[in-house]
Amino acid sequence: MAMVEKTTTCWFWTGATDPNGYGAFKWRGWKVSSHRWLYKREVRDIPRTTQLDHLCQNRKCVNPSHLEEVTAAENNRRKSERIKSYRY
Repeated sequence: MAMVEKTTTCWFWTGATDPNGYGAFKWRGWKVSSHRWLYKREVRDIPRTTQLDHLCQNRKCVNPSHLEEVTAAENNRRKSERIKSYRY
């Protein structure tokens, strides 16, 4: 939690990020995604059949209430819809 800056909305990961902009750190030689680690710590284990969708659309956010377990198909569908909404 030393690498988390809490605001009234998002909890920002202030440490390193991976090439895609998600918070990340190394633990025992393994790359760990900060949002997944905090979700597992605060909420529950993440089933293999699900991914975490950032409802706030901020990849550095680790606030468990901003993360929703969804299938890969649903996560991709939402991503596609977000991209469409940004087009002119």
